[in-house]
Amino acid sequence: MKKLLRDCVPAKLLFMTTGSLLITIALFLIVGLFVIRPFLLPTPPPVTISKRERLEAEKDALLARIQALDFDAETGKQNSDTWEAEREFLIGKAADILRQLDKLEEADDSESAIEAAIEAAIEAAVAKILAEVRK
Repeated sequence: MKKLLRDCVPAKLLFMTTGSLLITIALFLIVGLFVIRPFLLPTPPPVTISKRERLEAEKDALLARIQALDFDAETGKQNSDTWEAEREFLIGKAADILRQLDKLEEADDSESAIEAAIEAAIEAAVAKILAEVRK
């Protein structure tokens, strides 16, 4: 005669096997949901910045690099030949960015007087730095 599984296996052992199976299935579901979660969430829209904002950020980064370079030269971390070459290169890039910003200003008539004053101050600061380098 055929014996049923419950007749062969004690009830306590059968319960432990069923409990283990349920815990394993629950664990797989939790891990599966955790792994799939990033694919189910909507992706945020990409951040877009205008050309003006990008150029302003580049200009600020270049001016910070020039200041750091000057500080390194003052503290003796960099020799004068490298300092002059790198400084002239950075100032050239900054001047190019300022020219691009000027072209954008000409195309955009709605720019405020405050922004124009800031640009003039930056150009004056770059001119002053160039004058100091050429001394």
